[in-house]
Amino acid sequence: MHTDVASVNTFWRVAALVLAAAMLVMSNSARAASDPGKPCSGDASKPAPAYPLPAYTARDIAAMFEPPRTVANLLSNLKIVLDRQLLAQPAFFDDEVLRRVFNAIDVQWVRPGAAGAVSDRLVKPTRIAHVRLDEGGSFAGINVYAGVNHKCLDRRPHPLRTDAVIPAHTYDSGYLFIQVDGPIAITVDDVRGAFGSTYVAFERNCHSPLPMNYAGPAGPSRDAFLLHSADFFPSWVRYEELCRAAPERGLPGAHSISYAWIRLVEQDYTSPTAPTP
Repeated sequence: MHTDVASVNTFWRVAALVLAAAMLVMSNSARAASDPGKPCSGDASKPAPAYPLPAYTARDIAAMFEPPRTVANLLSNLKIVLDRQLLAQPAFFDDEVLRRVFNAIDVQWVRPGAAGAVSDRLVKPTRIAHVRLDEGGSFAGINVYAGVNHKCLDRRPHPLRTDAVIPAHTYDSGYLFIQVDGPIAITVDDVRGAFGSTYVAFERNCHSPLPMNYAGPAGPSRDAFLLHSADFFPSWVRYEELCRAAPERGLPGAHSISYAWIRLVEQDYTSPTAPTP
């Protein structure tokens, strides 16, 4: 009987501690949500972006695309991503949007640093998606990764001015990595057809293929984007041979593309020596 009473008392003591801990967590969450200086910590509306862009929803963005059936369709979709600055839109990374852009069969989110996940040192993604295409379909051999970094910063004192504060704001950066590993091919002329004609010079020593570079539109302010571009890297196959045979002709239009990056990196003014965003 004594043992039963002790067990019951222990149970109620543990239950009381668990309840107290839960109430503390709820209290802290409520306090964070109601603190206008710390909107990133609670469930309240998030602060405005450091650089104002159109506030698209996932539905808005999905409506900009048709699921691609051909290489030309796919490249046209990538051109829309670049032209509309969509990699700075958090809603672009919604699963349904990514499925529609690539006509994908699945989107799997993986941890940065996970085996096989393609990252980027400029974007520094906090989330990475493996966008899986139909291996037996029109895009067999194409491998796609999407990375996003959504940074939310609470209101804080200005590091250089004691009479000023930096308001709460967000930064958004992202990338698409597209690797082409046959049997489907994307050629130099395919890229030109979607992104515009450009001469593709050979590297001076014929060693390392130079990318086809297309600059994206500038941001809301002159220095809003640290990087915004699409870069298509030609294949190494026969590159040196073609280069040494006729370097003045440039890369032939039928030459294959090996991989591509589309990146948008917002300029981050959060370091102590940086100006106010």
